Amino acid sequence: MLNLCIAGGGKPVQEIKDCLGSVDSSESHWKCIRQMDRHSLSLSQISRTGSFLDSPHSLPSLTLSPLTTIYFLGIETWLRETMTCLPESWDVTSDSIAAVLARFLDATELTLLKSALPPTQTTLTQLMDLEFVDRYFEEAITTTETEQLSSIGRIKFVNLRDKNYAEHYLSPPSDH
Repeated sequence: MLNLCIAGGGKPVQEIKDCLGSVDSSESHWKCIRQMDRHSLSLSQISRTGSFLDSPHSLPSLTLSPLTTIYFLGIETWLRETMTCLPESWDVTSDSIAAVLARFLDATELTLLKSALPPTQTTLTQLMDLEFVDRYFEEAITTTETEQLSSIGRIKFVNLRDKNYAEHYLSPPSDH
């Protein structure tokens, strides 16, 4: 089992969105992706068990890695070379990118680290309406656009602000 982490862009991405929000351009999309890469690199540098990967070509050599290693992904190369099915818009955040990557890698579980847990008994549509996950998320976990994407067995949310890292599971909807 590989532990892969895609870092969100945080406040710098929100600043890009605030400045360029009315401009839904490819340029602003890729600025945000590069910011996510910088966060992943920083996290890998401060992590005791982390390593940075910026290419999908590195994965085959990792299958024998220790379970305690966390690989922080620089996602730009992945998006440009491997996961080209994602739209370049504000509807796509690290949530959808992680979902498509998990499907591409045939993961059985997708874990999203959040600053809070979603309300209980909430549907996926409600989570998107609450902006708990991005607007593309449902499509990211269910689309059958390509045979390269498998289905995800379950989705787990973890509250990073909870001292016990409380968890909440969401069953993915059936494929379209």
